[in-house]
Amino acid sequence: MDHAVQGAEARAAERDQEEAVRRELETYYRAGRPPWDSGVTPPELVALVEGGDAPPPGRALELGCGTGTNAVYLARQGWDVTAVDLIGRAVDQARAKAAAAGAAVRVLHGDATRLEALDAPGPYDLFFDLSCFCGIPPHRRDAYAAGLTDRAAPGALLLMFGYGPEAFDDPISGVTADELRARFPGWELVDATPGTNPVPTFWFTLRRTGTATPQERNEMHTVINVQQAEAWNGWEGTAWADNAPRYDAMMGGFNQPLLELAAIGEDETVLDIGCGTGQLTLLAARRAARAVGVDISDPMLARARADAAEQGIGNARFDQADAQAHPFEEGGFDVVVSRGGVMFFSDPAAAFANIARALRPGGRMLFIVPQAGGPDSEYAKATAALAPLMRRPSPAARGMGSLSDPDRIRQVLHEAGLTDVTASPVQAPMDYGTDAADAADFVLSQGPVRYNLQDVDQAAITGVRQELQAALTAYETPDGVRIRGSVWLVSAIRP
Repeated sequence: MDHAVQGAEARAAERDQEEAVRRELETYYRAGRPPWDSGVTPPELVALVEGGDAPPPGRALELGCGTGTNAVYLARQGWDVTAVDLIGRAVDQARAKAAAAGAAVRVLHGDATRLEALDAPGPYDLFFDLSCFCGIPPHRRDAYAAGLTDRAAPGALLLMFGYGPEAFDDPISGVTADELRARFPGWELVDATPGTNPVPTFWFTLRRTGTATPQERNEMHTVINVQQAEAWNGWEGTAWADNAPRYDAMMGGFNQPLLELAAIGEDETVLDIGCGTGQLTLLAARRAARAVGVDISDPMLARARADAAEQGIGNARFDQADAQAHPFEEGGFDVVVSRGGVMFFSDPAAAFANIARALRPGGRMLFIVPQAGGPDSEYAKATAALAPLMRRPSPAARGMGSLSDPDRIRQVLHEAGLTDVTASPVQAPMDYGTDAADAADFVLSQGPVRYNLQDVDQAAITGVRQELQAALTAYETPDGVRIRGSVWLVSAIRP
């Protein structure tokens, strides 16, 4: 099936899911009062608003307000209240209830995951959610969290009641504390108290820890690969970012084979894992409707964002995250690509399973990883003078050979639930510099080499550099120093 058709079908399925939720809610209201709309304000909200540590009244936003019981309560307690609900019958009843009580409540008819379409700019000091979030389809939950974050005053509170996933038979409903921690960067989960219902329920309290900025939504959620995070946010990540054009030139020969196999359509969405300074992400964005690059390195992402702005590419976004644990939007992408950034996970099968969830059914994953180097490779011959000094990998290079065996690649991807796995050998010239002297300087500047030479006598380094430059002359061409590199070009499908 054509990739564009598959993407359109996936988006249609998401719209159908949203419509199914709306129809179910309307059915409850047509039948009378829904089970969650008891007409009584929960004691948990009363305790928050009237208890000993109660915040002073300010501005409040209720998400999924139903017939308005709690919005009216908050208004009576001195809060300036805006309330939102998806269902017109509920909105009509809430407005009537507020008018009868003489409560100044603004009741808006709309989608809590699309607050930008409503007249609810904030900032708000309190958000209240009585089982709204736990019924939202997963592909809209990040939008819900972003909407609240954009409208939260510093120190704002979110009180949320939610059913646990075990309470329902369907695969989309329910919420957990771990999900809230992941989906609400810049918030602290300060309390999670089990409810008193026969099925699993919880009252969650979150506090906004600072002023909302767009950048915060791009911050890392959970970091599992701590060692890699420290390395790529340290001197090695900074050195790579500072020399991005050289590294892009070195790896650029593999872009075309990868993008040709990806066959990105103009209406498709692309996720680039371990995007680094963003060259592949930006190339993908020129072919796609939207591209998102994810990396654990802040200095490299800063360079990627700057390059996107300089090139005028507005449909690319760069997020800092550990892709092994990041809560990607379920089925939010048509294509996943990576130029080597998938090598560094502590648990590759778990990481690929997490990334695969970001693909729609039928979505494609494509990446390159280096083949195992041998003593007869061109790089080994060109850098033979360095070999005795390369005693151990630098912090950022640990794991670089983890997927150099095609059998291992197939095993990991199958464990992650991916199918149609292929691993094809690809070779391309890698640009190391304008001439042998320039290439020698570049090789010696790279993180793994710098790391191993830091305790080596300067005289010895000078001798190694001379030998290195002499060997690199064999690879000089009219276009510069070109050393042939070999990778596995891998493809897989999410079933």
